[in-house]
Amino acid sequence: MHCRIEGDEVNTLQRIFLRMWYLASGRQVSGAKYYRGISNADYMSGLKPDTCQSAGHKMVGIINREPQVSNEIIRYFYINAINNAKDSIKIINPYFTLSRKLKQALKNAAGRGVKVEIMLSVKSDIPLTPDCGFYNAHQLMKAGCRIWMYKPGFHHTKIILVDGQFCTIGSANLNARSLRWDREENAVIIDRETTRELDQLFEHEKQDSFLLTEESWDAWRTPWQKFRGWIAHLLAPLL
Repeated sequence: MHCRIEGDEVNTLQRIFLRMWYLASGRQVSGAKYYRGISNADYMSGLKPDTCQSAGHKMVGIINREPQVSNEIIRYFYINAINNAKDSIKIINPYFTLSRKLKQALKNAAGRGVKVEIMLSVKSDIPLTPDCGFYNAHQLMKAGCRIWMYKPGFHHTKIILVDGQFCTIGSANLNARSLRWDREENAVIIDRETTRELDQLFEHEKQDSFLLTEESWDAWRTPWQKFRGWIAHLLAPLL
């Protein structure tokens, strides 16, 4: 999932990038020439413009998780977005190990009548972490969430849609590594049209997914795989 941004927050991303460049390379890059406004004239050849009806009129903010500076910001955003949801929550995330607070927030949302739908990939690129995610998915299914298991490949998208009103797209996974240790950035977009486009993506991907039920869980996961998931969830703070 890629996100192209125009406007003031481009300069926010530039500041984050130049700081990361300095930390990685030791080279200081600065100056007004690296910051500018973005207009339609700046479109590069081959890049698709925003075709939403709300193009140019969206509220976009960057939440930047930087160790020792803004440790809690992305976790705080997710928990509060889930706790304040009134109608619907849709999540796609590849590494779904979840903290206790995030898991409880999703269970509470389903318990108060919010339609919670989560899409995870059957396939993954690393061991053990997906087992923990599958364990969490089964627990949330029993709490009333609808879990969709995407079959064709590894779905690396990281999005959340809330109440059809706002969404986030970014690099943060719902695991301890992203939310406690790594440097991550998410764009929060408060816009119904953008959220609707992502909702359409979610609905389309359901065609290549199966709904997790007790029957499909038992048919898909062997007793050993279920046990491995239980062990993995105990290690969630380290995954």
